[in-house]
Amino acid sequence: MHQAILTCSLTDTASVGTILPPVASSVRQARALTRSELASRGLTDHEGTAELLVSELVTNALRYAACAVRLSLSFRGDTLHCEVEDTSLGPSVVRGAREEDESGRGLLLVQELARAWGRRDSRVGKVVWFELGL
Repeated sequence: MHQAILTCSLTDTASVGTILPPVASSVRQARALTRSELASRGLTDHEGTAELLVSELVTNALRYAACAVRLSLSFRGDTLHCEVEDTSLGPSVVRGAREEDESGRGLLLVQELARAWGRRDSRVGKVVWFELGL
């Protein structure tokens, strides 16, 4: 079970965050948190896309960093802003997967479906983020 932390600011932004352990079930927890937050705001029309994108970022972080990751969801007006932070300093590379490849499409999906996305260094590693129009 994830431990969610809810914060609100004076700028009409609500954020929820959690630390996910380095286990496969954390991806399911990330999707459940995303689904729950969207439902609580009446934004279920965007549930599938948001869950997919969150799932891809969390999966990448868990696979390549092999450590606990921090997931943060922020709602700013008509935009969902998602951040996944891990301790890896490795690059976040969009790569083309061959038809027979079982992986390698995650960031390509994020690039195609998100309004914007990117990577930045953090104090402990890197943050990969996306914005989804709601």
